[in-house]
Amino acid sequence: RPSDFAAPAVPLPTERSAADSTQQKTTLSAAEEELIQGLPTAAERAEARKIFEERLQGPLAFGNALESSVEDDDEADSIPDFYGKPAILGLERCAAFRETTSEFRRAATAGLFNTGTNLLTNLVRKNCVVDKACPEKMPQKQKMAMMARGECIGYPFQVPWGKHNPLHFRGRHVVDRLDHFNISEVLPAVLVKDPLTWARSMCRTPYAARFGRGSCCPSPLDPNRLRAMRNVTVNFKKGFPMERYAHLLDFWNSWYAQYYNTAIPRLIVRYEDLLFAPKRTVRAVCECVGGKLRRDFDSFSDAAKFGRGHGGGDGTGRASALSRYASEATRYANLDENDLAFYTKSAHPDLVDRFHYEADDARRRAVDSKACPS
Repeated sequence: RPSDFAAPAVPLPTERSAADSTQQKTTLSAAEEELIQGLPTAAERAEARKIFEERLQGPLAFGNALESSVEDDDEADSIPDFYGKPAILGLERCAAFRETTSEFRRAATAGLFNTGTNLLTNLVRKNCVVDKACPEKMPQKQKMAMMARGECIGYPFQVPWGKHNPLHFRGRHVVDRLDHFNISEVLPAVLVKDPLTWARSMCRTPYAARFGRGSCCPSPLDPNRLRAMRNVTVNFKKGFPMERYAHLLDFWNSWYAQYYNTAIPRLIVRYEDLLFAPKRTVRAVCECVGGKLRRDFDSFSDAAKFGRGHGGGDGTGRASALSRYASEATRYANLDENDLAFYTKSAHPDLVDRFHYEADDARRRAVDSKACPS
């Protein structure tokens, strides 16, 4: 299979035709002037005017600060061998998405709890540049107001129907302050994580999920080996029915199957690729909506920006996450042969195959990963 990152070339924000350049705006709009005058101090007004005037020169006047060539071909080599080659699903739909949407198209993050959603949001916000991008230094409240008026494009914190909510919430629920979005112009960038490491993260921080946990969680994976509550219940949103699943793997299967099977444009991105090959992965998301990366890519090494509690290394930074998720022994920690037999039988076979999440007891024993005491 060809590289999953081999997306078709897309027009870059700086590539404008002669006709486009002759029609380019040369003065600030009345709304921009009004926004500037509404700022409380002279320094803030001067800074805002500088930002808006730079925008007249092109997409945020990044110019040669934008990436001009791909220089990270070796980044995929950092992905642990047991996860195989990079895997991103949905790139074949990008061209049609760009052709059937306006210049206000955008990507937005979705994913289950503990899958790195904050990390993806931070990386795309910091490193991806699109035409009509909102001024970077402007306060978030003012950005939201500009976005609502159709004056700029921002990367929202989540998809309008809620990043952790199942896809069937799309069109039935809207997150506060995102009601002005045209959801047909929002490309979900969905984070998926290895079910084995995700289950361990869920044991530590279950968020809205409730499920029985043994003393060696996530073992046993088979709910029939649990003495406590066997099924999983999730109250995604007040006013919506409680969602019920047979076990943690059923939760993972059901949630991702909706995005896997949908006909709408979407990308499904592995957390492991985002961690070990962040530049390649963010580029795929960025180019899918017609953007381009900054040349000086910021991979967010510090814990605060890395995404505490959302699958980004438990708040200890990128170095700690790289060490943890590079270890195959850690991947199998606390699991036994019964857990892996249940995993093989129960995990969604298409998702496991597509994202290289295979597991077996021979590998567990080969890396000398310790199971819980009987």
